[in-house]
This record gives sequence, structure tokens and C-alpha cells, in this order.
Amino acid sequence: MRRRLFTLLALLLIGSTGLGVRNALLVLPPTTIEQAVTATLIRAEAPNAGVRIENGHCVPAQETCLSYIADVVLRGEHATGRLACVAPWHRCTLTMAEFGLRAAPVPEVSQLNPWIARIGELFEQVIVWARGLL
Repeated sequence: MRRRLFTLLALLLIGSTGLGVRNALLVLPPTTIEQAVTATLIRAEAPNAGVRIENGHCVPAQETCLSYIADVVLRGEHATGRLACVAPWHRCTLTMAEFGLRAAPVPEVSQLNPWIARIGELFEQVIVWARGLL
């Protein structure tokens, strides 16, 4: 009886530790602007497949750069938007009228250690794989 109880407690501890690690990895800040825009679209419950950032440039000109803008294009959707930032990929807002987004704040892009970012990506792939088994 004690052995079963010990085994049950060990499994609960391992499971709760795994959930804690999973939750910590899922709240990692985005490491690319595409991930940051995707997070904004997810929050708005808008389509978010295949986010691409195109035509990024300084406004009004490279020599007198006051802000940074780029186009946001979604794969499989006829939707485009405008990403406006104070500096390249910092303090950005997203406007996509099709989804009711007007100057929606975009999370800051983090300069994470590449190993931590890779672990997060691998963990996300494992979650997708596990969901496919269900």
C-alpha cells in the first residue's frame, strides 16, 4: 500500500512539474516580429496562419527616420495590414481593418538566448504532436 501511495505521489509531482515547465515556456516573449504579430492576432481571435512581414522601411526617409512601418500579409487570407513601430520592431502597433484591429499593441520582441527559444519551439512541437494523438 505504501509503495502505491509513493508511486502515486511521485507521478503527481512529475506531472505538476511538467505543467509548470509547460506554462513557463508558453508565456515566453516572442523572439521574432512574426511571432509577436501572431500573438496579437490570436488575442483578437483573428486568422493568424503564415504571418509575413514585408516592405519594412523608415518614414519619412532613411536619413530622417521617425518611425518604422511594414506590411503584414497572411497566408491563405486576402488580408493585409500595417505594422507601425517607433524603432524597428519596438513599441509596435498593428492595424488590420478586416479584423477590427486599429493600432492594437504588439508584444515586444525579446532577445532570448537561442537555446531557450529552441527549447520553447521543441516543446510547442511536442504539444502539437501529442494533440494529434488524441
